[in-house]
Amino acid sequence: MELSLLTLNLHTYEQHPRHCSFDTMHQHEREVQIIAEAIAHLKIDVICFQEVGEYMHDPITHPYGESPSNMAFRICRRLRQWGLWYHIHQDWSHIGFNRWREGTAIMSRYPMHHNFSAYVSVDHRKDNYMSRNITVSCIDVPWFGLLHVANVHLSWAHHGFYEEYDNLRKLIHSRLHFGVRGDLMVGDFNAPAGEYAYNHIAGNMEPKSCKP
Repeated sequence: MELSLLTLNLHTYEQHPRHCSFDTMHQHEREVQIIAEAIAHLKIDVICFQEVGEYMHDPITHPYGESPSNMAFRICRRLRQWGLWYHIHQDWSHIGFNRWREGTAIMSRYPMHHNFSAYVSVDHRKDNYMSRNITVSCIDVPWFGLLHVANVHLSWAHHGFYEEYDNLRKLIHSRLHFGVRGDLMVGDFNAPAGEYAYNHIAGNMEPKSCKP
């Protein structure tokens, strides 16, 4: 058995920026359709989005992210309209491009438990675009058990990556008591292959990340 996973940076509605926020969201309808079609066609099990945009003046929903302007929820809702039920967990880090709540989202075909989010950056302020809040969830994969997924968007090496990565590892370790059988760190690490940050990740991987 295999688990399919997609990670994608949605770029906070900046593919087609317009002066009017609502026009901007409308211009991204094509992206919503293309991404939803790809997920449906490939039957992807777990999806991790970064830079998920939501209009900053929309009411904050509980759970977070169910605003009609939230791009990840637009994709999730499109899939549900097609009869494909995906669970979703989201949170936001900061205001991006002066008008969007910007965050991360995890979607899954399988039930999600122990959903949580936490800042791994030193700064937790919503008005600082360098603050980093990540989403985590334990996904109940039927043929495997609980798989812990951390969806991250970390800073560049010269802007706090190393401390954020260490805090990420501590957060994951603190959640082992849920009885997870494996861990996945997914997302936009801002760590190009071959550079120091990338090698730092590769050199600090646990020797056995998944139990047979």
